[in-house]
Amino acid sequence: DSYYLEQSEIPLHFEYKGEKTDTLELFVKKTNIQTFTEIDKLSVAGSKEISGCKLQVSDTDGNVIVSWTSGEKDSVKVNENLKELGYENLIANTNDSGNLIIQGLLHDKEYMLSETRPADGYVTADDIHFMVKENRSANASGSETSNEKANTETASAETASGEAISSKIYGDDSIVSIKNKDGSFEDKTDAKVIMYDDVTNIKLLKFAGDTGQGLGGAKFVVLDSKGNEVMRFTTSDEGFEIIGKLVIGETYTFKEISAPKGYKIAKPVKYTVKDTSKWQTISIKDEKIPDTPHVPQTGKGIPLALLILVLIIAAGITFILKKRVYDSVK
Repeated sequence: DSYYLEQSEIPLHFEYKGEKTDTLELFVKKTNIQTFTEIDKLSVAGSKEISGCKLQVSDTDGNVIVSWTSGEKDSVKVNENLKELGYENLIANTNDSGNLIIQGLLHDKEYMLSETRPADGYVTADDIHFMVKENRSANASGSETSNEKANTETASAETASGEAISSKIYGDDSIVSIKNKDGSFEDKTDAKVIMYDDVTNIKLLKFAGDTGQGLGGAKFVVLDSKGNEVMRFTTSDEGFEIIGKLVIGETYTFKEISAPKGYKIAKPVKYTVKDTSKWQTISIKDEKIPDTPHVPQTGKGIPLALLILVLIIAAGITFILKKRVYDSVK
């Protein structure tokens, strides 16, 4: 079941070559094409393969057939007991674009593509259930069969006995069928299973404690759980958006290092990023610095009230001295 049944007929012709010919031999070769599946891990924002995602393909019995980390060629691991599970010659590796190529999954059998951990800055994608099926339209009546394609492409290559060598043709002979939410399967036009990842979306809102309005000009530094600085930013009246930079499950500290004029610096706020593509909001409020009464200053910078107090004391001392002199003369 790792291969498709080759049902095309090959006509044979035997011709008598005379009484000295003891045996007539005719070499015929049929090629079974192996199933083919390509798995792409893309961002919703573009068509480039995302590196660093931990993925796996498993069957309905929970057996992990193959696991890998996207973008890392040496990370591909194949189940060691595939022979016992009915697989023949399964091969899994990555192509030049970083996509995983699996040759030899069982056709018409349901599999599940799941992401065990997304790349940094992304959220975990939903599981995709799929089957790999024979592309019957490619081998429809009247069209060139897989064997014929192989023989056409390798007609010049022969063994010593005159037997044609057929190279395997992959891709065109397989399509995938994706499971819908209602349980039905929908056939695609190619053999690609594409899983898209969305990014984390964090918005910090900065409010004025006295008015409740947005407060721009506050400067922040973001630290991870180990105390490492991740980023710095300055808020606007609408806050500040952090898209695709913070990691799910990580706890960050948002530390205000400079408050707008007239406001106090807020206490640091810790936040653990959730595994969702929805906007996650962090609200921080700066308290207003209380107003203090204005005290007029003299030209030399001495407060008027202090100057008046000094004059009163001086006048009192002068009065006492004069009284003592008066009493002495008297």
